[in-house]
Amino acid sequence: MLDLSENRLTTLPPEVFQDLSSLERLFLQVNALGSLPPDVLATLSNLRVLDLSENRLSELPPDIFEGLPGLVKLDLYANFLAEVPPGIFNGTPKLAELSLDWNGLTDLPKGVFAGLSELKWVSLAHNPGADFPVKPEFARVDAADPLAAGPATVVVRVPTGAPFAFAIPVSVQRGTISREFVSVLPGDTVSAPFVVSGTKAGEAAHVGFGQPPEVTGVGYGGLDLVRGEELALFATTDNRSPVARSRVRAHRMQAGGPSALLGIGEYFDDPDGDSLAYEAVTTVPGVVDARIEEGVLWLEPRSVDTTEVDVTATDPGGLRATQRFRTWVVPAPDPDAFNIELYFEPGFTVEEEATIRRAADRWMEAVTGDLPDVPVQGPLGGYCRDSSGPRLVGVVDDVLIRMKLVPRLGSSLARSVSCAERAESGLEFLADNLFALWHVRDPSRDVDRLHRSALHEIGHVLGIGDWGLRARETDPHFAGPLAVAAFDAAGGEGYTGGKVPVEDRPSLGGGGTLVHWRGSVIPDDIMAPGGGTLLTAITLQALADLGHEVDVSKADPYTLPAQAQGDVAGVAVGDEAEAGEVLFDDVVRGPVVVVDRDGKVVRIIRN
Repeated sequence: MLDLSENRLTTLPPEVFQDLSSLERLFLQVNALGSLPPDVLATLSNLRVLDLSENRLSELPPDIFEGLPGLVKLDLYANFLAEVPPGIFNGTPKLAELSLDWNGLTDLPKGVFAGLSELKWVSLAHNPGADFPVKPEFARVDAADPLAAGPATVVVRVPTGAPFAFAIPVSVQRGTISREFVSVLPGDTVSAPFVVSGTKAGEAAHVGFGQPPEVTGVGYGGLDLVRGEELALFATTDNRSPVARSRVRAHRMQAGGPSALLGIGEYFDDPDGDSLAYEAVTTVPGVVDARIEEGVLWLEPRSVDTTEVDVTATDPGGLRATQRFRTWVVPAPDPDAFNIELYFEPGFTVEEEATIRRAADRWMEAVTGDLPDVPVQGPLGGYCRDSSGPRLVGVVDDVLIRMKLVPRLGSSLARSVSCAERAESGLEFLADNLFALWHVRDPSRDVDRLHRSALHEIGHVLGIGDWGLRARETDPHFAGPLAVAAFDAAGGEGYTGGKVPVEDRPSLGGGGTLVHWRGSVIPDDIMAPGGGTLLTAITLQALADLGHEVDVSKADPYTLPAQAQGDVAGVAVGDEAEAGEVLFDDVVRGPVVVVDRDGKVVRIIRN
């Protein structure tokens, strides 16, 4: 391993690595490299990890990675790349992790992912061209003319190459087809062939794609699987099939709550301008009632469960298009309990979801008071500043947290992102908890790290760290009277600094981070910088100071360490290198939507 990160390098000598043929990991991130010599990596045939993130690279030599057949991870995050040369990754067949976030890419060259069969994640978010389309296309391969007599042999081609595996439904109208789904693996540019036959001589058979699946793999930011054009076989036609204009969001509804109304015509189109007729059916009866009246889809919640809703648009000639979306109904609000509702984006394993739910259950044991319900109506991303997530219909009782796996969060394992809070109390009701795949599934870390970090990040959502302290305050502390009393009861009577002490550590963005207890004074608490294991009375009573009702009897027994029971006001944070890798700089505040008790936005906190 060679680590040259976080220096001031502006150039590299062309032969600087020529004698390092055994090198496996090379870290050059956070420098000022504006270009790379064409052959600077040519002798590193055993290189597996290359990190060039956060430099000033504006272009890449076309063959820069040609001599790296064992390269597994390549990080080009946060550079100034305006394009990716065609064939740039041809020499890296084992590439599994590729980050191109935060560059200046507007499009992707043909075949950019071709042959990369080991890809596990590719991230292209925050480029001008994002979301980059992965668009499958039909091609007839048994005859040059699609209108030649059948049967026809057809394939699906992916011009960029597939960055991830997917199976997309295919169907034929006025004909028969030998398969209902076509599968494509990472690195593929073409699928296995299938056969299409017509049902009536002289009549066109229409081959089309069904609704593309959502991109469910973790780390495919900035990529979107979109539907390609239909293919007419065997005869010319003056009628084209309806198409889905945009994807209908999943719906989260509430038992006994309001209906959801959707102008379904916004989601379908007909290339010939024909009027469309619509029909809606559910796959699991009794969860929601679905009907269409005058072009409006009505969904009425009935029972707590999950179903799929199929909406079909049919033109006057009988050609059709169908969309399917998930709808689930959550329980009605419980006025006698505190509820943390979790929404998991795709990518988590069953075991990981269970671990995070266990963390939420631990908080619900100790935080007991019901908060005012907040009516919600609209996409979750509308509150959380992105375009993803289901449409929320009903109320939030008491907190809804979206759990997301992302490829990386710098050196952090997890992060809490505030989305929306109540105007009266300032307590959050919507938030994101992000977990870095790089750390979550790192076998070198202890097996309980996900549970600890979930406990920690949920604690931030509930209010820990929302102190309102100045970033440059001397000896920052949280002076809530209940938390101070709990601090004293844990052995802190003799502590002469400000109570309860909050960490004062430079953050990555400058200033100071004031969102955790001071780790040298209150170690082992869930809300210490390293994410301890104990839910202490100090933390619970701090939540009570902020407006929660808590059951202090559910706190873990805790006594402050000896050095915190005397005059240690000037003691600095100790050696917390491991903690710093995981949970420092793990809170993002602002912009936050602030709503009143009727769910109306009254202001937005920008920072």
